[in-house]
Amino acid sequence: MSLAIIGLIVDCLGLFVSAYLAFIALQFTAKPRIKVLFKGENGTGRESFEPSEHISLAFEASNIGYWYAKPAALETLFYFNFEPQFDLLKLSSATSIERIEEQVRVGKGGYKYLAIDGVQLFADEPSEILIVEVITPPSPGLYPIRVTSTSLNGDHKVSFFQLKVLPRKKYPQPGARQ
Repeated sequence: MSLAIIGLIVDCLGLFVSAYLAFIALQFTAKPRIKVLFKGENGTGRESFEPSEHISLAFEASNIGYWYAKPAALETLFYFNFEPQFDLLKLSSATSIERIEEQVRVGKGGYKYLAIDGVQLFADEPSEILIVEVITPPSPGLYPIRVTSTSLNGDHKVSFFQLKVLPRKKYPQPGARQ
């Protein structure tokens, strides 16, 4: 064999070893990727409500990972932020951790929030369902909801959703002409 062919084989082997080591490094440095979805009232998809209505809003949190790695999201902390016009009642987990948080705090911009921590999210595992019980604002309008998630091993995400409060329905008075 000529020296050029031996050099080419050594170069190719070096390339494959370098690519393999880079791929391994990519897997070990990957951070989790959390996705939060708004499922509406009790997961039904309903996103429009009456003024001053007592409702339970469902949010689905999952770790979607990457094609090359699926790191766990450990000790994830979720903040559910609502405008001050909402009355926040409680935040509970409908799945694995079975916790209830009722301590309402005021945060940035005057938003009221509830927080829950200790949520573990694994890729290719069932999602965590988080339920927030609120009383909607007395005034009609489109209200933002902000969900912030932060995991111990590096993921931080802010998800934005909207909740619509409709004008109060006007029902005809009994005996009134139409």
